[in-house]
Amino acid sequence: MQNTLGHKTTKNMLQSSFNGRPAPGGIFEESTRIYRKQLPCRAFFWPLKSYPIDAPIVEQLKNLGCEMLVLAVIKNDGCSERYSVKFDVFLEKSTLVDWPQKGDPRFPVRRYLPLEFWEKDEPRFANEKEDQADEMPPDIPF
Repeated sequence: MQNTLGHKTTKNMLQSSFNGRPAPGGIFEESTRIYRKQLPCRAFFWPLKSYPIDAPIVEQLKNLGCEMLVLAVIKNDGCSERYSVKFDVFLEKSTLVDWPQKGDPRFPVRRYLPLEFWEKDEPRFANEKEDQADEMPPDIPF
C-alpha cells in the first residue's frame, strides 16, 4: 500500500472471506502493531454481546505480532464508536464460534470478545475523520 506521496506505508489490508469469496478483513499497521476494523452496528452478536473478528484474521495477526485491536463501529446515525483491547487479552478471553459447523457457511470461524473487556473511546460524529476509517472499506454484510 502507498500513500498519496508515493511513499510506502506499513499498512496491510488483511483478507478474510464471506460466502466463500474474498472479503476485506481490516487493516494492520506494522509500525504500531495495531489492527483496525470498521464494521456496522448490525454486526453485533447479541448472544455473546460482541462484534466478530474472523479466526483467519486472528491467525494472521498472531504471525504479524499484533499488540492491539481497534474496532470502529458505525451506528445508524452515522456516528462511530471506537473500542480497543490488547491482543493478548482478546486471545485469552474470546470465544470461538464455528459458523460452518453450525450450518451457516457464509462466515468463517469467528472469535467474539464481550464488550465488557473492551475499552470504549469517546464517540465520533459522522463528519469527523476516524484515524484510519477513511482508508478502511466497510466489511461485507453480517
